[in-house]
Amino acid sequence: MQSLIGYDGQYVHSVAVSPESTIAAGDEGGSVKLWVKGGAGSWACVKTLEDHSKTVFAAVFSPNGELLATAGYDKKINLYSFANDFFRMHNW
Repeated sequence: MQSLIGYDGQYVHSVAVSPESTIAAGDEGGSVKLWVKGGAGSWACVKTLEDHSKTVFAAVFSPNGELLATAGYDKKINLYSFANDFFRMHNW
């Protein structure tokens, strides 16, 4: 078991794993960190999405791994395209 370090006291409230094993973890500060496994078997945060202003309570990848949806207590749902370097496509 490995710990993902980098949350500076923020609790993680949601976790999703893509078919390619990318981990999306949403925290109480409104950030979603994207983690990939490196060559040495350790995990590295490759991107932080900061489009929520409150806790991210849900994250889910599409079955093909190309989309990521997140929902937060700020009453927003964000949809990102994995194929486009996690460009935010929609915000509801």
